[in-house]
Amino acid sequence: MFQFLHKQYSLKKDYFMTAANGIAVLLGVFFLNGYIARQYGLEILGEFLLVRRTSFAIMGIILIGMNVGLPSLIGRYKNENIEWGAIIIYIMITLPIIGGIAYVINEGIVSGFNNKHSLAYALFLSGVSLQYLTYGLYRGHLKMAGANILHIVSTALIPIVTFLLVGELSISLLIIGISVILFNVVALYSHHASTSKKKIKWNSIRLILRFGLARLLSFISQFILLTGAPILVSFYNPYTDLAYFNSLISLVRLLLFVVGPLGVVLLPRIAKAIKENTESQITKGLESLLKIIILYSGLAAIFLSSIGGVILEVWLGSVSASGQWMASVLLLAIPFYLIVEIMRSPIDGFSLKGHNSIIYGAAALGLIVSFFLLVYSGVSELHAGIYSFLIGYIIAAIGSIMVIRKLTDIAFPGISYYLLTVISFVGLYAFNYLIDFMLFPVAVQSVLKLVVFLSISGIIMIRNKDDFQSVFQLSNEI
Repeated sequence: MFQFLHKQYSLKKDYFMTAANGIAVLLGVFFLNGYIARQYGLEILGEFLLVRRTSFAIMGIILIGMNVGLPSLIGRYKNENIEWGAIIIYIMITLPIIGGIAYVINEGIVSGFNNKHSLAYALFLSGVSLQYLTYGLYRGHLKMAGANILHIVSTALIPIVTFLLVGELSISLLIIGISVILFNVVALYSHHASTSKKKIKWNSIRLILRFGLARLLSFISQFILLTGAPILVSFYNPYTDLAYFNSLISLVRLLLFVVGPLGVVLLPRIAKAIKENTESQITKGLESLLKIIILYSGLAAIFLSSIGGVILEVWLGSVSASGQWMASVLLLAIPFYLIVEIMRSPIDGFSLKGHNSIIYGAAALGLIVSFFLLVYSGVSELHAGIYSFLIGYIIAAIGSIMVIRKLTDIAFPGISYYLLTVISFVGLYAFNYLIDFMLFPVAVQSVLKLVVFLSISGIIMIRNKDDFQSVFQLSNEI
């Protein structure tokens, strides 16, 4: 009855399936955030987003890297029954870590979190961690239909239904956590029922732990990069500011549904390609993909930055002056964030060494140091948090490009590409600047900016058809 959940498809079908799922999840999350803000207020939304983003960002740490390791290791070691080792690690290591986190929050050791909601936080974190484990398992076996269903149900549908029926935050988090746990237990059983290999191999536990521990610094640093700035700001500012901050981070992730799915479906295929000595066909596609990301995400960042305040007001029902300023600065992180996210999987796929640990370690250190230096210089904690978030991802993006070039034969683009990029960015910014001075309503100005953005993007797409063809060829070859 559920055979389609375990079926394997081509990279192109997996990509479009994952992209469509990503759009659906994105729309669901946007609806949920807007609903909570309008129905229960920005304070509730701020706490919910702090818990949600912290939970998602800490996955690499509490799962000992299994969210990344499973797709890579399953592709390399088909006969080691990796998934059974993962389940043992989850029970013996992940769950006790979650218990320790709940205890720390309950004792009030970490400020910014409500210690009265520690049990709800723990169950929510347990559900999310089991979701990531199951999702990684399905990805590793290239069961992308099942993986996408797990993702949309656990990330969007269950939280939306819960908040539509229940308004109290702690109860909602409890229900979401329990529901996600039950759903993913069924998914795990469904997967194992479809396989004949059920023997636990201790070597698989060793492989997983070695993979994860080698990247532990990377996972800690990724957690700091994505959540460090909001957590630091939470020590000084109310949940209302955090609602804007974390909502804008969601906007930064807006374009991830376009390129993110490619990273999701590439990692297990890169692992397989390396084993079969065919990785050269992936390198050319990654080179074109990187050029596309830099150019188009840069244009999107400039466009969204110019209308970020309008988006927040329409989305959340209101926006403060600080929210408008945050939008104009933080959304400029889009291209750097996308470079980091899309290059992470190829870096893990091309090498079992912890290259990402160095990248994210340097970026996390840059974020923390820049935050405290800015505060020491007299910059407000909120402004310092926004600037440090941007600085951290700039460092991570530069590091990712340097490492992927070291691991592959990717070549830097020619001078004509850089010239086109600069002219496009300056042109879009100049048009937006002129539109801001026109005596039109805000809605009309936003539409004009959208038209200019789409026009410039369309012209560039016509001039760079070869890059898109190279990426499409990649999807046909592996």
